Amino acid sequence: MQLQKITPCLWFDTQAEEAAQFYCAIFRNSRIVGISRYGEAGREIHGKPAGSVLTVAFELDGQTFTALNGGPHFRFNEAISLQVSCATQDELDEYWDRLSAGGDPSAQQCGWLKDKYGLSWQIVPAILSDMMTDADPRKSERVMTALLQMKKLDIAALERAYMIGAFPARKRSLAVLRNGLVGIVLPGLIIASCAVVRDDPELPRRLGPLADGAMLLAIAVQIRNPAFFRLLFTHQHLGRFTESGRRRACP
Repeated sequence: MQLQKITPCLWFDTQAEEAAQFYCAIFRNSRIVGISRYGEAGREIHGKPAGSVLTVAFELDGQTFTALNGGPHFRFNEAISLQVSCATQDELDEYWDRLSAGGDPSAQQCGWLKDKYGLSWQIVPAILSDMMTDADPRKSERVMTALLQMKKLDIAALERAYMIGAFPARKRSLAVLRNGLVGIVLPGLIIASCAVVRDDPELPRRLGPLADGAMLLAIAVQIRNPAFFRLLFTHQHLGRFTESGRRRACP
């Protein structure tokens, strides 16, 4: 077993064992490793009764921690927090709900929360780092703008801001109006490819095709042209590929 070089030590008043059990019940692959106790040595300094818990060594998903009963002298604050990376919204929701139980609701902002012991956590999508470090600053700006409006992070909303923030439903619908089937097929292929590469079959649904459909319908109703779809898709776009008289000449 490889030695973990860095182990966070969490200072509690008297709740070290209780807190370690609370965290171990939330995270998979977690356990209490060992408990040390105060003795008579140094009692005039620490004031703790002999036999009471001094430290608790525990693991959360394989990461080692130490919880220390050091007294009421120091408290947690936002200067340090623990990040939890989540692959799905369900996983993010579970950690958010369980860790925030009994914590301060006013501390919940931008994916941050405080648990009932005052320890700060960041419950974040695993893909957030890639979004925020994208080479295109416009993408990361859109993600940051969306994130700053959230308490618990919404992966689907962040993905929309990142992937299609520059092309909302109205623009994608207008692209279809202008380019016909090409305006559907190319974006569809891109979204489908992303879903396959990321092994995320729910991605197309989350990106809002219903909003596009509603926008197209609204445009069609506004135009009030019964022949709208026939002219747009069949004559204007499909016909130019199937009717020999309308095909473009080869160079």
